[in-house]
Amino acid sequence: MDRRKFLFQSTATVGGLLASPRLGLLAVAAGAMAGTLAQDSDSPRSENPPRPLLRSGEPINSRGHPLGHGIAALTTVSVPTAAPGTRIFAVVAHGQARTDCNERIARRSVGFSTLEFTRENGRWQHEVASVHNRRWDLETPIPIEGARLVADQAAYRVQEMQPGTGCVNTVAATPWQTVLCGERDGWVVEVNPLSGHAVKRFSLGRVGARSIELVAKPGMPVAVYLLGDSHYFKFVSHQRFEARQIQVNSSILLIGELSVADLAAGQWVALTADLKDEAWAAQLREPLCAPNLPAPFSESPASELLARLRGADAAWKVPDSSFFVEQDEAGSIIFGT
Repeated sequence: MDRRKFLFQSTATVGGLLASPRLGLLAVAAGAMAGTLAQDSDSPRSENPPRPLLRSGEPINSRGHPLGHGIAALTTVSVPTAAPGTRIFAVVAHGQARTDCNERIARRSVGFSTLEFTRENGRWQHEVASVHNRRWDLETPIPIEGARLVADQAAYRVQEMQPGTGCVNTVAATPWQTVLCGERDGWVVEVNPLSGHAVKRFSLGRVGARSIELVAKPGMPVAVYLLGDSHYFKFVSHQRFEARQIQVNSSILLIGELSVADLAAGQWVALTADLKDEAWAAQLREPLCAPNLPAPFSESPASELLARLRGADAAWKVPDSSFFVEQDEAGSIIFGT
């Protein structure tokens, strides 16, 4: 059987400080922006031999919800414990629907999963009885929320229920211990693995992100960089990042400005700065694509160009935990080391 092995170096936030994870699609050129995940299987790992933890289709919880079909990306969020590094949440993006089943099963094979792992005697294990093991798919309605602030006016809000989430391209951990999940066909979903709350972030637009970077510096607005199929976007939050009171940041992506990169000119073009209320909502409700944007790129832009556009925001954090995923025709297997 033809098998491809990938090492996922996933990022856990530490002390609520900056975590800009190198996460993106498998074996796709988006690695130029988000850092490369697909590495040779001989890459250094821990001294323990890899251990299979979970396979596509196996139950992730006591309710029998199965792990989705194909894993496009994976990241982790640390959980405060008396023994640091012994309990984490993993958020897994499912980017490929099953084709050997009926429509309902196929609709439930995409989306994303949250999983709890614990480490004992130097080995990771999946806690199948944990209430934090959850699935979101096309059968799981998700609220969408966004707001627009205009001087001397009450905030204009978008708040409604949306259908579930389809194929997810990428995931990225935040310093406030949530994870951003980029849908292939549109929105960015923010999920809190601890509470199980998930929301589509309207203000980030329908960009179809296939890679996400997040930069948060204490006392400064948060910047989220989103690489789509043909354009590069930047969201800057209205609220400033509070590093010492992490939960204050839970709604930091509710309000902000969205821009798109003009790669030919090497500059950002505002998409929402001059828009109010209904005009703002109309701009973001539809997929953001040509002809209303600067010229698209035909192939992934060079990492040097993206770095110039990010400027001082090009910050990274060294991953401090590792999983790897093996792909085959039957789906994916998550291994821990």
